Amino acid sequence: MKQFPLVRLRRTNEHIMAAVFFVLVMYQIPFWVGKPTYILNFLTVLAVGLLIDTILNLLRYKRLVCSVSASVTVGVILALFPAIPVWGGIAGTAAALILGKHFFGGTGKNILNPAIIGVLLLGLLFQNEGGLFPANYALIPAMLLSLAFIGIRPYASIGMMFGMLLSMVVNDTLSIANIISSGVVFWGCIIVTDPVTVSYRPFIGALGGFAAGFAPIFIEGHFSARTMAILVLGLNIISFLADRFIAVKGFSKKRFARIAKPYSEIISDNAHMPLDMKHTGIQKINMEHMKITSQDILRKICDNEVVGLGGAAFPTHEKIQSVMACNEKKKFFVINAVECDPGLVHDYWLLRQYPNEIYKGIQLVCGCIKFDKVVLATKDISGLEFPGDIDIVEVPGFYPIGAERILIENTLKIKLPHDVIPANAGILVLNVQTLLSVYEAVYLNRKADSKYITVANLNKKQARVLKVKLGSKISEIANAVYPGEGPIFTGGGLMAARRIDDNEEVIRTTNFIAISQFPYYKESVLCSKCAICVRKCPSGLEVYKIAELVDNNNLDAVSKYNIKKCISCGTCSYYCLAGRNLSYKMKIAKEYR
Repeated sequence: MKQFPLVRLRRTNEHIMAAVFFVLVMYQIPFWVGKPTYILNFLTVLAVGLLIDTILNLLRYKRLVCSVSASVTVGVILALFPAIPVWGGIAGTAAALILGKHFFGGTGKNILNPAIIGVLLLGLLFQNEGGLFPANYALIPAMLLSLAFIGIRPYASIGMMFGMLLSMVVNDTLSIANIISSGVVFWGCIIVTDPVTVSYRPFIGALGGFAAGFAPIFIEGHFSARTMAILVLGLNIISFLADRFIAVKGFSKKRFARIAKPYSEIISDNAHMPLDMKHTGIQKINMEHMKITSQDILRKICDNEVVGLGGAAFPTHEKIQSVMACNEKKKFFVINAVECDPGLVHDYWLLRQYPNEIYKGIQLVCGCIKFDKVVLATKDISGLEFPGDIDIVEVPGFYPIGAERILIENTLKIKLPHDVIPANAGILVLNVQTLLSVYEAVYLNRKADSKYITVANLNKKQARVLKVKLGSKISEIANAVYPGEGPIFTGGGLMAARRIDDNEEVIRTTNFIAISQFPYYKESVLCSKCAICVRKCPSGLEVYKIAELVDNNNLDAVSKYNIKKCISCGTCSYYCLAGRNLSYKMKIAKEYR
């Protein structure tokens, strides 16, 4: 069953390339002002370039594929050689698209920057054209807009611009006019930010960019399009070799995403539920006078089938016993009320509706284990009142801050290896609803046969907190609250949802039911290697490479990328500029063997 986030980032590769093309046009406007007839030349070369790319895409993919990248190729070539004849522009564009792009397999497969292949050819054919840009202050708007693209390959971009500027300082040629004419910003923000051909790795990008920017003036005594093209292509080859043969197994620094809750209205009543699903409230029974041992508590929790209600559904008594049995001198208890997934709202509600019952559940667990520290973690501490023996910690509103190891690191400042089970390290993490079930199991001897979930209508931006019985049909719940509104999805939350099966029921791992439209995933092979999936992955995994191995059915090779560190958060799919369902591909790789 395919899993995917029910929301996606709206930006795409096509949007970014269209923005780059707009900036490239701005670089040529000062030239066109003096020679307006060359606008026709540009449009002619552009039309031919789009035609070439469309034909080659049809031959390769048997369908139409967006050719905005071909527009960028034409824009780069004619920004550097605006005065060449039409045949020259067509020749450079044809070489770029055929040799630089489609020879390697099309968009995302090329090793070399296609536009720079065309620039090198034209640099050899039109040596007398000389220089890069006129020292025209009218280019400054284009330069300023170019700076917006630094974020695509920041290390290579800054490295190249620093290298070019330093070479000017060494040769005592640094001036505003030379900065404009040499194209420092153009090369640093438009050319070496090409994600397909320049490595995202900080060291390789920064050093390679610096070398490519610093060397030309010492090779020829001045900057030229030909020399710059040769050095950029060299950087492309180095980047390819590094990315091909050096596997990154995940970074130590945790990355987070700021994904807002998709609701404008949150409703917390059961008015629309069938009668047998309504929650009648928790009985207020005071059993503090009763003598109860840790074994009694564990037996009650076990007999009443209490499991982790944050999503894993692991037996709670076994988790507590693991912490009891471990030999760690210090033991910690983290109550997870973070609502890691941005689509969930019920933990926040439970904390404010049943604080006394939750606190009694905490006390029961503390009766089994003497903890050195008890922490309640939540994203919003407003209105919370718990006794002083519990530290209430407000964690940042990032995703996936509620993942077990990430939460431990943020609240306790303890970093656990990915293969160490927290309970075996003396750290107990329980969801706040699990503690409510512990209270009910021990004080009320109530079976854990129901749970609170979030039921959402993403079309209306509404969410409800409902208590439902395990075994209830998901379709009946959704239709009772939002009848006939659209496709129904379920799962652990907004970021790991899937379409429901016929007659599917609520189980212990169900946290979320949603009415929503299908998000748009292209399932395309046209990855631009922008590496935003790597930069946003909480484990720093090379997601696009793992996805490529899945696409090529080469699952035996995924182990070297440390796929077991994947926490199945769905962040990669949310951010993918190519619109691919990367999280599903990661799921396939993770479950292999």
